[in-house]
Amino acid sequence: MSNSITESGGVLVYLGLGSNLHRNSNIRAGLDQLSLLMTDIEFSPVFVSEAVGIKTDLFFNMVIRGQCELSLTSLIKKLKDIEMATGRRRNSSDVSLDIDILLYGDEVGTAGGIGLPNAEIQTAAHVLYPLSILARDEKHPVSGIRYSSLWAAMDRPYRLWPIPFEWRGIELTPPSYLVASTMAVSPTKQPVQYICGQAVY
Repeated sequence: MSNSITESGGVLVYLGLGSNLHRNSNIRAGLDQLSLLMTDIEFSPVFVSEAVGIKTDLFFNMVIRGQCELSLTSLIKKLKDIEMATGRRRNSSDVSLDIDILLYGDEVGTAGGIGLPNAEIQTAAHVLYPLSILARDEKHPVSGIRYSSLWAAMDRPYRLWPIPFEWRGIELTPPSYLVASTMAVSPTKQPVQYICGQAVY
């Protein structure tokens, strides 16, 4: 296993954030804390997605990337601390905040109890789509396929909608993503509710 060390001496890290409980406040609280651990942070748009594998409320999901000087083991511990600070309870369908390490440099394998790159990159739309926006022309460290190509080839059913989201005065979801023609999916069912003006089905 090896690391991609950036010019600043840090490791380029991609993290996936998700919440289905007090979503606005918990995602923002997570970003507040992550901004203390990482530099040069960039953000994907924020999306509403259906839960995968559990029957529960809709999630807010996003991906961020930044440079981090923490070791992988230290980063894992810090992320768990951030999750716990929002009231995260394991083995509960209510997820105040979930932060997954998707990529840690070019690490491949198992370390600190997690597999890298994160397996959900290739199986979950709520991970791959925002990742493909941030890292469009970068390549998966195992398959060597660009993330944009992985997204274009995804053939699994998915339901994913961009929503307006602001953090510290920054609009994380560009207006272009809020136009129906640029949505990740065009659902045919009638909406059952609306979040931030966007139809949720």
